[in-house]
Amino acid sequence: MVLAWLFLGLGLTACATTNGYGSGRGLSNDEMNEVLKDDPKHQDLAAHYRPKEASTPPSSIDTSNYRAAMTLYTTDNRVQSSTQFAGKVVLYDFFTTYAPQSPVMMPRYDELYRRYKDSGFVVVGVSLDMQGQALVPPFLDTMDISYPVFLADEKTRGGETPFGFIKEIPVSILTDRKGRQVEGFLGAVKRKQLESAIRRALGL
Repeated sequence: MVLAWLFLGLGLTACATTNGYGSGRGLSNDEMNEVLKDDPKHQDLAAHYRPKEASTPPSSIDTSNYRAAMTLYTTDNRVQSSTQFAGKVVLYDFFTTYAPQSPVMMPRYDELYRRYKDSGFVVVGVSLDMQGQALVPPFLDTMDISYPVFLADEKTRGGETPFGFIKEIPVSILTDRKGRQVEGFLGAVKRKQLESAIRRALGL
């Protein structure tokens, strides 16, 4: 049975499963297409690049072609861009402070970030909270995580991302070094499954 909380004003649904927080699963491309409703400017998710060989960092990084470009804000309201992560394998975690699976998954993400960061992997938290500046800092104070967490801009809070339109949360998107989606996860996901996806993207 799935419990859903409707986030008024955004139309985003936070999902939790009753058979354990570790019972989340990766989504097939067809299933992810149902979660991320692409608008015409996005390719079908089934056609997204999936690496077959080891992914090596380019000698020079052209951020103008980074596929996962987003405007982000720090918790003290400084403007940033996700293009700073070009050249890395990135797990973008789109979360809210009220989604019950977010505080469950974040320590799991941090463990994997610490393990693989020297191989070119980074986790990037993106809060979709409407009042992120007020809600996210005290939320992070309760979490022992070391990866960067940002606040989404208005467009992304409304559900529009470089990967399509988000209708349910939390959603995590794994991208290659050029910002192309290689995996997508809805809700909680088992650590072994997530680590396997990260290792494949890194070519390990």
